[in-house]
Amino acid sequence: MGLAVGYALNGLVLGALYVLVAVGLTLVFGVLRIPHFAHGVFVMVAAYLTFALVVAMGWNLLVAAPVVIVALGLLGLVLERVVYRPLGRSGELALMLAAFAVNQFVQGGFQKFFGQEYARQVSFPLDGSVSLGGVTLSVQRVIALVVALAATAVLAWAVRHTKFGRATRAVAEDPDAARISGINVDWVHRWVFVIATALAGLAGLLLATFVPITPFLGDQPLLVAFAIVVVGGMGSVVGATVVGLALGVVESLLAGFGSQSWSSAVVFLIIFVALIARPNGVQGARV
Repeated sequence: MGLAVGYALNGLVLGALYVLVAVGLTLVFGVLRIPHFAHGVFVMVAAYLTFALVVAMGWNLLVAAPVVIVALGLLGLVLERVVYRPLGRSGELALMLAAFAVNQFVQGGFQKFFGQEYARQVSFPLDGSVSLGGVTLSVQRVIALVVALAATAVLAWAVRHTKFGRATRAVAEDPDAARISGINVDWVHRWVFVIATALAGLAGLLLATFVPITPFLGDQPLLVAFAIVVVGGMGSVVGATVVGLALGVVESLLAGFGSQSWSSAVVFLIIFVALIARPNGVQGARV
């Protein structure tokens, strides 16, 4: 029983990191209707930037964290203004192809420049462990879980209770009506991208302390995040959170008691069955 609880708690950490990627993805899709295939490369870029600041330049991780998050938010702003805004009225297919092109360009560039001769990783600055109901978790995992859930909770609260959130929901519902009512739709689009890529940056920062950093680091989180968004309901932050945490726990339990190689396959089989049962997702399609 204790072993199962341990796997489940570790799965919550994994799921919380998936959620950080998924809520940004669902925000972009819910508001801009862009299947953002380039979202995963921002996770990878954040991990490399974290490595550069902490390992190459000797910064403390706590000092590097806000720099990485802000830098990724600015990258999102540049992407929205340079790539997606000029294609705004070209249709969803053009936006999807643009996202795929950005993904390939950035990932290929990092692969060419850095290669894969050795695995890079960032050491977590705090040691120790925390005992929860007889199960021991490292301080690193506890902090990652708390930070990821706190960031998600702040976003969910902001979407529901702030001026930005009300404007975001209005644009997601009907951008033309929102524009007529006086909402600056371009401003909403800009900030949605900034927030989404900043969350991807936070996910990459945390992942850099758990797993080796390669140009393909963002592929698995992106794949799972798309599944989370679909099952959780297109555009639903709450749905993405619930499904992401559940999938993290299921994947961890399957890997712990079965095979790591089969865990992802079984998870996606569960997703397939869930979509047959509820084609619109567990939360429908709202921000």
